[in-house]
Amino acid sequence: MSRRRSTGLSAVLAERFGVAEDQVHDELEARLGALWATLTGDAPADSAQVATAHGDLWALSGFVADARRALAGKEVAA
Repeated sequence: MSRRRSTGLSAVLAERFGVAEDQVHDELEARLGALWATLTGDAPADSAQVATAHGDLWALSGFVADARRALAGKEVAA
């Protein structure tokens, strides 16, 4: 049975996004910006842009769940 390792929020997000820890803020900003541009634009529902937005939304929802745990003083596990 593998045990989840506990680490800081930045480290968890860096691992999930595949970026360095100091790039997490920029990555979050880029994903949110791209999602917003898709939602406010005229992208066809079956476009690659919308498919990418779904992935960004999934990643951002994971961030929100992890942030909620961190704010509650609970451990965030990778």
